[in-house]
Amino acid sequence: MRGADDGLLSRFLWLWPEPIPFRLGRALPGADWATASLDKLRELDLQPGAQPGAPARPIMVRLADEALPELEGFGRDMQRRQVTAGGLLRSALGKTRGQALRVALVLEFLWWCGADGFSPPPAQISARAFEEAHRLISDYFVPMAERTYGDASVTQADRNAATLARWILRESKHEVHVRTLLRGERLPGLRTADDIHTAAQVLVEAEWLSPPPRGTEFGRRGRVAYPVNPRLWALV
Repeated sequence: MRGADDGLLSRFLWLWPEPIPFRLGRALPGADWATASLDKLRELDLQPGAQPGAPARPIMVRLADEALPELEGFGRDMQRRQVTAGGLLRSALGKTRGQALRVALVLEFLWWCGADGFSPPPAQISARAFEEAHRLISDYFVPMAERTYGDASVTQADRNAATLARWILRESKHEVHVRTLLRGERLPGLRTADDIHTAAQVLVEAEWLSPPPRGTEFGRRGRVAYPVNPRLWALV
């Protein structure tokens, strides 16, 4: 992500969901049903007029006419969002029209696989499939891309500051004592005193922390600690 934008990364659909509490599943997996359903994809090789052993040929599956207005509206919306986007996200938004079509095609064939009985494979992408793909791209995959590319542009100091901020909230700390943090914690990215001071300075600028008060003991190195802003606890 730190190299030149050659268009490759913008073709990915990124996933960065929020963590959820771990729990053991209770439902039995429907592996047999899934295998039987997906096995219907083998029928796609049996095209009319195809000779046994002949190479596979592409199957043309067109978009239904009634889905064209939604495709046009979706494409214009993505163009508008590109105007205010930058870097890798701008490139990613430029690929969303093709991604929505491909996701709609996948949904159409998954629905066909899961349907009971035997029926011919889909000959077109329905308006329903494109509507669902539109929603999936707009409401899920674009926010995931924003989160992924936004993190890629963050500096190491900002990453470390975020780590320190999460630790403050988790431990309900009222100060960040540098030496105690070095000896008692092993936070990612905060391995040295310089790392901690740099991250703490970011939080000072964000008004999470106050600068450490100057030591008053003559001949001894003062205790370096950054007080946590009391107003923080009124907001969480």
